[in-house]
Amino acid sequence: MLKDARKDYDGAEKMYRKAIELKPTYATSHWHLSLILENHKNDIPGAIKLMEEVIRLGGVPGFDGEQRLATLRLNPETRLLYDEGLRHKRAMKWNEAIAAFQRCVALDANHS
Repeated sequence: MLKDARKDYDGAEKMYRKAIELKPTYATSHWHLSLILENHKNDIPGAIKLMEEVIRLGGVPGFDGEQRLATLRLNPETRLLYDEGLRHKRAMKWNEAIAAFQRCVALDANHS
């Protein structure tokens, strides 16, 4: 995780892959590697595969793997709107968050 905190994403990816090799049943390593692949490698298919494994392993306490997997499976435009809504929500910009989520639902009501 230190490499992740230092923004050494290539190093972090290698570290998490090694952790998975050494202890493949530790879901948290799969979770963190999926975040690296999604946010810094733009490897959504790889992130999805890892999240499926997280769920198969029983999940990570305190995190909703099913919700994260559903978000990863959104089409790219819907995903951007969803992420925008989350950013506004975290910033407590409620009207902007609601508007982004509504556009997300209008675009893809089946996965929003």
